[in-house]
Amino acid sequence: SDRPDAAQSAYKRATDAKAVPAVNVAKPLAANGALFSAPKHRGAEAADVELARTSGATSGLPSPAMHRPPRSSFAPFSREFWRTFRTRTGWLVGLLILQSASSVILARYDELIEKHFVIALFLTMLVGAGGNAGNQSTVTIVRYLASSRSGGSSLGSWRRQWKMLRYEVLLGACVGCVLATVAWLRVYLTHRNALAASAISTSLLFVVVAAKLLGTAMPLAFAAVGVDPAHAAPAIQVAMDIVGVLITCAVSGAFLLRQASPGGTPAT
Repeated sequence: SDRPDAAQSAYKRATDAKAVPAVNVAKPLAANGALFSAPKHRGAEAADVELARTSGATSGLPSPAMHRPPRSSFAPFSREFWRTFRTRTGWLVGLLILQSASSVILARYDELIEKHFVIALFLTMLVGAGGNAGNQSTVTIVRYLASSRSGGSSLGSWRRQWKMLRYEVLLGACVGCVLATVAWLRVYLTHRNALAASAISTSLLFVVVAAKLLGTAMPLAFAAVGVDPAHAAPAIQVAMDIVGVLITCAVSGAFLLRQASPGGTPAT
């Protein structure tokens, strides 16, 4: 009669012995930095935590401090203050000089702007839409890179990066079609010029697709060469100022400057 009780006691001891060292170090950390796993009874759970703490079994895992934001004293004119000053000023000066390239493009298409001033009226709308669309992709990719690094993984394979790029470009094409339709209605209702509306809306479609492409590729490229991917956010704004102006002038010129009467005067 004692044999079943002895068997149950032996089974209980075996399961308890297995429950104590059962620490799965491959599992991620919870928000408060504690390991989480399948539900266990209190004794086994406490033993797991204590074993992990004393044996160093979680030394390969990111510590909770890695998930905290970097500390900063925010003291003015400190060493940290001037280090941040140099970094930010260097980037902004470089982007300022690069952004001036848009004036060269506008000078190249001065004839288009003079004869079809409606293009200049909506130029800021086009480059602004491109910057916004590119920032959406940039934020998505930077967030992905941050989560991948905190989890201990790398950037992923080229195939995965290609899928991300294709996804954002196709999404940009769909979003661009909607924005182009809205832009066509906006231009036509205010200026009653269907040709100019078609030129601006088509330009907007290409600008949004280009913005999604660059907004995805920039942070991936920055991370690949060891530059902080967060710098892609201001870079995409400047890039889309230049690319947006170039696309708008090229597409609008193809629509408007070539639509000329036999005498050589562009149609209005």
